[in-house]
Amino acid sequence: MLHGLLLVLKIAGIILAVLLGIVLAVAAAVLFVPVRYAADAQYDKNSGKKPVLHVRVTWLLHLFRFFMEYNEGFKMRAQVLFFPLYDSERPIEPEIKEQKEKENLKSKTESLSLRPNCIYVYCFRIFECDWNNIRIS
Repeated sequence: MLHGLLLVLKIAGIILAVLLGIVLAVAAAVLFVPVRYAADAQYDKNSGKKPVLHVRVTWLLHLFRFFMEYNEGFKMRAQVLFFPLYDSERPIEPEIKEQKEKENLKSKTESLSLRPNCIYVYCFRIFECDWNNIRIS
């Protein structure tokens, strides 16, 4: 009986020690791993060109990366590992859906304008129209 209780306590102690070690390792990484950054800016007042700015921030062996660039336009990208969290050059999901809906609507209106006087019932095409003659399918 006592042996079983000690075995359970031993396993619980090992699990707690591993969790505490993981928490301490993460805390040490946050406190002691430096954030690396580099910035480069160019501006010539006499040339009339717009300023150029490049900023790069990394942390934890490039595990977390942030890039920013200003050169005739603003670009920004944030990554964890190789997964992009944010990319200003890539459209956001709702924008993609809106673009697809607009393209679908545009293609429908174009197809309707190219085929006047056609009769469609549900999905089945009864008449196939051409500009000059009508064929029954």
